[in-house]
Amino acid sequence: MTYLSFTRNFEDVMINRVFSATPKGFYVDVGAYQPISDSNTCALYQRGWRGVVVEPQARLHPLWAKHRPEDILVGAAIGETMGEVTFYQFPWNDQAATIAPEIVAMHEREGRQVQSQTLPKVTLNHLMEQHRPQGDIHLLSIDVEGAERLALEGLDRTRFRPWLIVLESVLPNRPQPNFAEWEHLLLNTGYEFVYFDAVNRFYLAKEHIDLKVHFNRPPCVWDDFMDHRLYHAQQVAAKAQADLEQLKASLRTLAQ
Repeated sequence: MTYLSFTRNFEDVMINRVFSATPKGFYVDVGAYQPISDSNTCALYQRGWRGVVVEPQARLHPLWAKHRPEDILVGAAIGETMGEVTFYQFPWNDQAATIAPEIVAMHEREGRQVQSQTLPKVTLNHLMEQHRPQGDIHLLSIDVEGAERLALEGLDRTRFRPWLIVLESVLPNRPQPNFAEWEHLLLNTGYEFVYFDAVNRFYLAKEHIDLKVHFNRPPCVWDDFMDHRLYHAQQVAAKAQADLEQLKASLRTLAQ
């Protein structure tokens, strides 16, 4: 059965392939951004999965309430400790928001405008304790624009063991790897690197290493998926064609 992909780099195609035999699972989506477009977890939600989504940008929260009301939405930044943090946003690209000062400095050197505000900061441990103290955590997706290490340092990877961890592993808006500063935190706690899609790195918990077989090929025709933008464009075109045929029929009736 054809399903929809909501990510530009087909991350969700790989994720759905891995969990094809898991009809209902649990995810934690950090830096979730929007509930549909560019979401690693939207396809899972449509399959019946539910989880915790972390998105600090309050203006996006009404979209989550509308489109994914059964997820637990956390409006905070994720870091290594509990407290507060300066959260940086960029008018030119709202997906570039971050708490990493070095990433902000990189953008400022390029002459880009930066805005900042103080937000609550929580750890992944806190989220798990509050919302998933027991039970499998099937997927942890982290997209925090250069603050990946801080997010991982706030997670007890011996107590909480997501089956699959997916992290953006290049500098924001460029194909330059940045995973050297945090990958050892995963490798040293029983995770194995299994796949790189040119943007994200995928890691499996060793107790679920049997799922590695799903990473033997990139997204392809055998996954039987369609980009959601193409699907909706086809829907719009089909409706326009139907409306046109109806208009032609009405004109023929009037001409008789």
